[in-house]
Amino acid sequence: MQVSSLSNSIISTLGNPESKIPLAIKDTINSSGLTYFSFDAGGKLEGKDRFIDEFGTQIIWLGGLPFFRWIADKTIYKYKGLNPDVDVRVATSQDHIDFAKKILNPSNNEGKNMLKSINDAVDNLPTFKKLFYSKFALATILTFVSYFALTNYKQKTTEKAVIKEYMKKKANDEIMAEKIKEVKTFANFSETTFQGKKSNKTQGKPSFGGLNFQSFMFNPVRNLMIIDAGITTERLHKARNKYEFAEYAIKEGSLLFFMYMAGGWIQKGIEKLFKNRFKTPVDMDLRFINSETLKDAMGTDKLKNEINEFKKLKTPKDVLGYIAQNQDSTIVKGAKISGLIGQFEKTGNIDPGKYIDTEQMKEFVSMLDNFINHSKKSNLPLKDFMKKARNYKIAAILSNIGICCAALGYAMPKIMFEYRKKFSGSKDFHVAKHLEEKLAQSNSAATI
Repeated sequence: MQVSSLSNSIISTLGNPESKIPLAIKDTINSSGLTYFSFDAGGKLEGKDRFIDEFGTQIIWLGGLPFFRWIADKTIYKYKGLNPDVDVRVATSQDHIDFAKKILNPSNNEGKNMLKSINDAVDNLPTFKKLFYSKFALATILTFVSYFALTNYKQKTTEKAVIKEYMKKKANDEIMAEKIKEVKTFANFSETTFQGKKSNKTQGKPSFGGLNFQSFMFNPVRNLMIIDAGITTERLHKARNKYEFAEYAIKEGSLLFFMYMAGGWIQKGIEKLFKNRFKTPVDMDLRFINSETLKDAMGTDKLKNEINEFKKLKTPKDVLGYIAQNQDSTIVKGAKISGLIGQFEKTGNIDPGKYIDTEQMKEFVSMLDNFINHSKKSNLPLKDFMKKARNYKIAAILSNIGICCAALGYAMPKIMFEYRKKFSGSKDFHVAKHLEEKLAQSNSAATI
């Protein structure tokens, strides 16, 4: 891979609303900023507490779902003899099944294996669907459990550290030995659910009905929103005093906003500015904007005819039929470059086991048509117009990431610790102070 194409791929990933990489970068900056401010305000004790909380949570948040899904793929799917690489939406759509039969070549191993996998999924559809839903539910629940365990570990570690420091200050070995035995055990994480404390209602299995919830299962970013919502609930529920509760409310509210809402708004706003002010639409994927495929096709009658033909398509069956019959078209090649059509890694052929969203295909062609129309109206030579579009796209992506990182890595931690200073009286680690007060009171009581 050339350096330029590698750079395009990296920057395109940063601008992909369904990629977890931008979320990971924002969260790392946020965690680093919070850890720095914690060390500065509360010293080593709070810095360690924050480091465990932030970076431990990040590992669980980003790695929990893929890890537990991988375990499910290697165990329950393998036991049932079914292929987890087949999207359940493909197995439940006759249009996608017919599409797979059209494009797969059963005379080679690639086509034969995938065709068998899809047929097995269809023949065992009830089991295949249950496996998918079970994998989603188990991966989500086990990720929550991992986070709850981390929270208990962090709070116990901090509490023990506070007790150790307190006992050193007292310089009383007998009191220290007695109090270490009396360390209060935090509530077992099983007493905490996604909503906080146990409800009196019967806990049933998660419901997977409805298209809105399904969008969370199939979109990796929205899937993480579920985990983030659970983490936010748990952090607020486990807050050790009212000041920590308020700080978590500031922190988690800002994080959820800049992770899942502001990024999309900022990106669209910048792209709209470039389109209206500079007459250059940059809503397509950077990899396609800067590809030889688009450069070679721009301004040709062939591409114009392809777009006109595609715009006549109405149903998902029509769109899939077009893709099957026109695999060498600029539209299909562009969709593959943009990640809208899945490919086999070894050959680059279309992988029909991956779901193709036909509505996204229509949006893609609409963006392509708009891009071509603006290029015709531009006074710039085609080469210069495409170069300008590429540079604007890069600027939009990096500006979006930069704004969100600045807000999460500096502005939000600054606000959080200024809140602490104003309402708790200082920037010191108030959790430690709170525990020390309990220890002082427990000289005559049997609890912390």
